Amino acid sequence: MAASGLPISSGSAGPIPPLARAPSRNQSFQRNPSRRVLFSENPAPKHLSRNWDSGHESNNFPEMPPKHQARNRDEDNLSEISTKPRARDWDSGDDVKRERRGRRLCCAWTSLVVGFLVLGLMLLGALSLSFVKGALPEFRIKSLNISRLEISKKETNTLLTADVQLLINVTNKNDRYDMSYSVLSVEVSSEDINLGTKEVAAFKQNPKKVSVLNVSTEVKKSVVDDAAADDLKSNYKDLQVVIDVVFEGSVTVNMEGRKLSGLPLKVLCTSIQQVDINNGLQPQCRVKMFHFL
Repeated sequence: MAASGLPISSGSAGPIPPLARAPSRNQSFQRNPSRRVLFSENPAPKHLSRNWDSGHESNNFPEMPPKHQARNRDEDNLSEISTKPRARDWDSGDDVKRERRGRRLCCAWTSLVVGFLVLGLMLLGALSLSFVKGALPEFRIKSLNISRLEISKKETNTLLTADVQLLINVTNKNDRYDMSYSVLSVEVSSEDINLGTKEVAAFKQNPKKVSVLNVSTEVKKSVVDDAAADDLKSNYKDLQVVIDVVFEGSVTVNMEGRKLSGLPLKVLCTSIQQVDINNGLQPQCRVKMFHFL
């Protein structure tokens, strides 16, 4: 062995190099930061593999998205999942459609029933109206007599005294039903001048019968307009007085044991001319049971 302490192999031209010293315990557990091993089932991206193959020439790893972008992406994924139709959603949609269809069908039937009811009421009203019109009595002025007409002056007032007699024919045109009349109030006027009022007692008519009503009215010293009084006096002398007669009351129709009681009755005899009655005419009055008839 040489003085240097190194073994010299026999037959060798030079000295044998020293053996490498075993690493210490601390050195054996130190990691080389320049070498890292990635374990992944997916192959590394091409640009990353090139970097590794080239001896880590570059540390350009894929850039990770910001946190808010990742959070938005997660929310979008959740919204897509929540909006996907499910079997329960399809079932509920079918239920809603069936419910709407049932409602429409119910409304259609209700409208149809209401329409039939309205049509039935209209037909019933038309039949009743035709019956009522056919059952209306007939009023005609048979005679008119003004037995007294006096006009006097008192201070600044014009006073009228008059007596009027009327005969009215009331005919029950119906051949099956009786007519019963209540007390009728009668008002007679001429050119807006009141010639008196009267009440006619209640009476009854058999089918196809004619009743004659005797109506007498009078006024005594009634204040009237001067010009109207002069016109009335002139027409009275010429037998050309024009009068209006109004009857109001009620009537009951006896229909073979059944009754229509208390039907309103109003008779309008308007513009009745004395000259026509004196010539033998019997002007007909308008009979109303309701305001719309």
